[in-house]
Amino acid sequence: MAEAGTTKLANRVFVLNCIAIGGAVVAGISILAEWPLVQLAAAVMLVPVLPAMLALSRASDGGVRFGVGKGTGRPDSPSGAGGMTASFAGLVFLLLDNHTSLGPDLWERRAAVALVCGALWLALDWTRLSAARKGFSLLGEGASLFALAGLWAVASLYLVNLHADTSVPECVQAPVLAKHEKTGRRQIDRYHLTVGPWRGWPLGAELSVTHINYNRAVVGTTVEVCVRRGALGEPWVDEVRVSKAQ
Repeated sequence: MAEAGTTKLANRVFVLNCIAIGGAVVAGISILAEWPLVQLAAAVMLVPVLPAMLALSRASDGGVRFGVGKGTGRPDSPSGAGGMTASFAGLVFLLLDNHTSLGPDLWERRAAVALVCGALWLALDWTRLSAARKGFSLLGEGASLFALAGLWAVASLYLVNLHADTSVPECVQAPVLAKHEKTGRRQIDRYHLTVGPWRGWPLGAELSVTHINYNRAVVGTTVEVCVRRGALGEPWVDEVRVSKAQ
């Protein structure tokens, strides 16, 4: 019976790892193609992976290894293949997505969320973790779980804020103050417009845009910025419209 239970849990871990890897592939496609439904599919696949890993970790009582083979001596842990893939894929999606979140203290709030989630994760999983690891091994495993939980929290809140948002976009005119691109041999080219304050947003912003809109935009003219409220209350730019006549 114990062996059957272990096999059942191991199969569930395998499924979660496959979902995480599949979600990472879908996220990569959605970043390149910018298809809304594909982006939604990536969010649906990536967000639940780590909570499910934590639930299995607590249920397995040391019987399942995440991302490594049985018999290695390593404890079961959500920091295995699926957990790492889901966390880093979500973070890459956040950094490369063309939708811009708005807020004067955006990264400060995200850092706070990461710290709280990492600490909560360790508190929930500490009994299992401390029983399986000692000394530097405990420190290393705890640090990896803390970091992955923080990355997952920041990326998941971003994905939920965008893809669970049902608000209607509010489109306003904003002046283009500057434009620049970030390129590199090993990274995707990124195109940005710096725009001035607009109605309802007195700070202005640096907006990530498509290559087509970047080429169309002219400094000194205006673009149409469409902003949505965000499912979690974090405003974000749904679309930047640039007239072909500029």
